[in-house]
Amino acid sequence: YTTIEMTPGKEIPGFTFTDFTGRTRRLSEFRGKYLLLDFWATWCPPCVAALPHLRQVYQLYHERGFEVIGMNGDEDETAARKMLIVKGIGWTQATFASIKKTVERSFRIRAWPTYVLLDRSGRVISCRSEDLQGEALDQMLARLMP
Repeated sequence: YTTIEMTPGKEIPGFTFTDFTGRTRRLSEFRGKYLLLDFWATWCPPCVAALPHLRQVYQLYHERGFEVIGMNGDEDETAARKMLIVKGIGWTQATFASIKKTVERSFRIRAWPTYVLLDRSGRVISCRSEDLQGEALDQMLARLMP
């Protein structure tokens, strides 16, 4: 497996995943947009608490070229599906079964939530949580997409 280096300026290599509708998707489909990879799960209280704000940010910046892929960490996606409906979340969600190896071996995610913001060419802008949560995310996107 390939370790993904999440340092600013590094390009994230392509990977495929299955979304919650059962469709096979590719990271490359999101090129040309600013993309936030949101590693979250229903068993993670800070992940769930962040969803309403992330929904607001998505609604504000989506028309300007901002996308989110929820990299869901629930082994049984039933709880995640229910929560997404309750919270009004409509962006693409990757099933854990389709990204488990990518999350554990390539991204090496150990802390939840984890966010990775990519530029339009798929290069890392930031993976620092202090840059990508709450008001800091608002400010980052306002600078990138005035």
